[in-house]
Amino acid sequence: MVSADQDSEAAIVLGRAFVNDSLLKLILPHVTDPVERARILSVVFALALTRQRLSGQPVFGIIREGRVAAVA
Repeated sequence: MVSADQDSEAAIVLGRAFVNDSLLKLILPHVTDPVERARILSVVFALALTRQRLSGQPVFGIIREGRVAAVA
């Protein structure tokens, strides 16, 4: 499980994972640079993770060598 203090790292992992997602490209059509899109998406996912935690839901993921490797 991902701890709350790892949420920012988890958001970055999610932003990178969804950088080429078709639906998210439609939502952010003006952002063509993948690095910038990943950065913006990490902010969106950080907000989503915060909301999830506030509702009492856990954040699942894989921690490898102390770092967030995957998030669900």
